[in-house]
Amino acid sequence: MEMRAYPDDYINLAQRLLGDMFYFAVKACDMDIDEYYSMFLVSDVSRQFQEGNPTYIAGKTGCEIVKEVVSAVDIPVTVKMRKVWDDDSINCLEVATIVEENGASAVALHGRTRQQYYKPPVDWDIIKEVKSHLTIPVIGNGDVNSAEKAKKLYEHTGCDMIMVGRGALGNPWLFDEINQYLKTGTIPPKPTPEEKLSVMVKQIERMCELKGEYLGIRQSRKHIVWYLKGFRGAASLRNEAGHTSSLEELYALVQKVLDMHINS
Repeated sequence: MEMRAYPDDYINLAQRLLGDMFYFAVKACDMDIDEYYSMFLVSDVSRQFQEGNPTYIAGKTGCEIVKEVVSAVDIPVTVKMRKVWDDDSINCLEVATIVEENGASAVALHGRTRQQYYKPPVDWDIIKEVKSHLTIPVIGNGDVNSAEKAKKLYEHTGCDMIMVGRGALGNPWLFDEINQYLKTGTIPPKPTPEEKLSVMVKQIERMCELKGEYLGIRQSRKHIVWYLKGFRGAASLRNEAGHTSSLEELYALVQKVLDMHINS
């Protein structure tokens, strides 16, 4: 998949997203940025606008936003949401129903509250409940970090698709593993250390092409750490990865990792 350099106009619009969702949607469509338009709803958004009433904000304001965006663009609109803000305000079924009624083509649901962030447990039951009430596709999300978990999410919730998030960080092979496991029940061999490092370097080189070496390297430090997970000496290597400031230093780090692997 090719990485795209988004126009500065796109970035500026994203920053003002909450204030002008309608205009942003129109511009996104005009720029031909994606084949669909995806909205994030009912997490930080609800806290920004609500006064102790997430149901009102998720229902009324979210309803108006979704309806306006759907009417503004000629491409499918999807909505990504969580269970809502906290355990005292779980109204995602109501929100998902309103989203469907106002023209969204699909709903992606992460089975945690916003206050929970990424802490366990993830609630797959809420995804199952939302799926049972909607007619549009429901995309399940949350803790899918293996092919086996992807299958379990499908089977437990009956969702139409799954969304992989943090599980793919440093492990882009996860998508192939999931696809093969769902089709054949088998999982392809893990990449060799050489393959893993090669893909990491390619990804970071492309980041540098996109953003320049200074910014590209610094924004890629966390990706280096994710790719190095599981390597011998990973703990000490994480510190070195966190101070990488050039492609030359990246190449030296990769060679060091390879030498440690060969001599282990």
